[in-house]
Amino acid sequence: ETVLMNLIRGSGSTGLKGILSVRDIKFFGTACKPKLTVKSIRPLAGFTRQQIEAFLTSKGLVPRHDSTNTDIRYFRNRIRHELIPRLESDYNPNIRVGLSRTADVLGAESEYLDTVAQEAFETCRVRDSDRVKVLAASESVVLDRVKFQQFHIAVQRRVLRQSFFEMSRETGDLYFTHCEAMLSLIEGDAPSAVLALPNGLRFRRVYQYLIFEVNINSRSPFPIEIESFVYPLAVPGKTFIAALNTEIMAELGDIRSREVGTLPDGRLEAIFDYEKVEGAFVDLSSEALPLTIRNRRQGDRFQPYGMRGTKKIKDFMIDTKVPRDERDRIPMLVCGDEVLWIVGYTTSEPFKIHPGTRQYLYLRYVSD
Repeated sequence: ETVLMNLIRGSGSTGLKGILSVRDIKFFGTACKPKLTVKSIRPLAGFTRQQIEAFLTSKGLVPRHDSTNTDIRYFRNRIRHELIPRLESDYNPNIRVGLSRTADVLGAESEYLDTVAQEAFETCRVRDSDRVKVLAASESVVLDRVKFQQFHIAVQRRVLRQSFFEMSRETGDLYFTHCEAMLSLIEGDAPSAVLALPNGLRFRRVYQYLIFEVNINSRSPFPIEIESFVYPLAVPGKTFIAALNTEIMAELGDIRSREVGTLPDGRLEAIFDYEKVEGAFVDLSSEALPLTIRNRRQGDRFQPYGMRGTKKIKDFMIDTKVPRDERDRIPMLVCGDEVLWIVGYTTSEPFKIHPGTRQYLYLRYVSD
């Protein structure tokens, strides 16, 4: 019955394997990780109704019948009482055996593909990336688009379902049309796109990243709608950025205390020559805030690390492929009009550490 139901509705091998005699049921705790896994065993799944009733009769037992099982208003009951008898009488007297055999074959193939897809999922998943930490929430699933496209489409569909399951804990509401819509966005020309998914989730393509996340007005670490903000930076100390629900940690130190090769890359951590930073204070009025954290403003420019000339922040974000709807939410470290750091991307060349540096300013961005 289950095989025919899913075949009529449209299903892949997962749905056509029918009801399994033994399967795992996962009960979830926090962070979408199984807290407990138990086995569901259906010992009579391999027997027909007639076999079970014959056994009961041989033992002198009278079976109890659920009256709703004969109500043909229900789809399953129409298959049981109308479609299967018609198939047996007009097409194949052994249709039940044939369907059972098909379910067994597809079940084995589905189990194998699940194993392949799980390996592909782990290959495609991006876990430790500063770029991803800025683009996606801490509880999200992020895939590498280039690696994803290297797999067969049958595996791709299962990887998408696995990603959805990691976030929603249930794949039953994700249909073929959802998978095809995601595949269309992945293969399309638009570098950035978004698609609403069931269970309060959404799928985003952001250049080389494929992101599964909660579809709410918070795309941690930066909310979707945000106004202009500015916060004075505590040096040393912690600065809470309420608009982003994040923190900037700042410390001062002697450069000689830092080991060679441990300088941050300027994405989620940054380090500056503090004497140069202090030098930028000179032209500020006494009422100006020396160091602030704010989002971009019209006309902002800076000299990116490793470059000779200056560049508009707008042009930098376009060239770096920052999604359009993310650009106003990226925090920046600013001294007056001097941009020292674009969080998640790079620092400014004039304030970098050099051989003559004595005192450094170290900053670390911490999302919730």
